[in-house]
Amino acid sequence: MTNSNQDTPWLQRLCEFLQGYRLTQAKESAEKLAAERQTQIDALIKARDEQTRLAEERQARIDELTKEKAASEQEKSVLATQRDELRNEVTTLTQARDAQTKLATESDAQVKELARAKESAEKLAAERQTQIESLTRARDEQTGLAEERQARIDELTKANATSAQKKSEVAKATRGPKTRSRGTPTGT
Repeated sequence: MTNSNQDTPWLQRLCEFLQGYRLTQAKESAEKLAAERQTQIDALIKARDEQTRLAEERQARIDELTKEKAASEQEKSVLATQRDELRNEVTTLTQARDAQTKLATESDAQVKELARAKESAEKLAAERQTQIESLTRARDEQTGLAEERQARIDELTKANATSAQKKSEVAKATRGPKTRSRGTPTGT
């Protein structure tokens, strides 16, 4: 019996040591996980910021192309007005064609040149429209990517909060058994 009583404090100290060791291991594991989560969050924030910067750059390019398109359309409108004016002139010249054949030929050449200019302007406008559509698709893809990354950040933040809560629960749980084990004799 004396041997048993002497072993009891030793076993109790061993149990307390093992429990402390397990708590230390759990704490270190939780801290490591929290650090990894923070690193992931930092990387995701950096990626999100980069995507935001890219989206802003692309939006600026879209705005620039939109302005260019508006200027092109205005130029097209001016050319259309000029074309209409020249057509009116051609009609007038056609009525006097017999007397002014040379002038009518020159006007016809001008009309053809304006038609080519119009086709060129329309082609340019179509190319710009294609660029705008391409940039719009790219912006939409970037927006989708940014939303996905934000969702991932939210998910990691929630997981980090859950981890912190579990860590708090583990800390509370470890405090509770220590006070009970001191007041309750073991081996009874």
